[in-house]
Amino acid sequence: MRSSLAASFLSDEAAEEQWCLRDSDSNPTAQSRAGVALSTGTDPAVPLGRRGAPRLRLSIPARLVTLTDTRRCILVNLSRTGARIGLPEPLHKRAEVILAVAGIDQFGWVVGCEMGHKGGSNGIKFEKPLTDDHVLAMRDYSASFQDHEKRALLQEARDWVGGGH
Repeated sequence: MRSSLAASFLSDEAAEEQWCLRDSDSNPTAQSRAGVALSTGTDPAVPLGRRGAPRLRLSIPARLVTLTDTRRCILVNLSRTGARIGLPEPLHKRAEVILAVAGIDQFGWVVGCEMGHKGGSNGIKFEKPLTDDHVLAMRDYSASFQDHEKRALLQEARDWVGGGH
């Protein structure tokens, strides 16, 4: 199970404190940089590059809670130490947030941001690291969520083709 998790992580060489997304996600070379080892037993995770923890690629809905509001967002990637989210209007650096998704409410602060023409993204650093079990649970949640979405889309297409609503 852990070896399949390792294949779904992405590492990049940007330091967490200097993180600000550019066009590297559309760069196939940047996307192909993969490889990771989760901790086994009491051994710490093996970091790649200067990043403190490997990233699990996701694309699932989440909520971002601030002192003034709650926003819907997309959890783009997750590690034990932080996350990247996509949202219509990114928050400014150093904003304090709670990332809420699949039963996990994790406090942190914004360490990076990027604004695009159709929204943007924020990098979040967690106050306390997630456990490996939390990251594995999020991978499992993501897989079941995506399967559920595919089934719902197929059923909607069948209903449309069959003339039903």
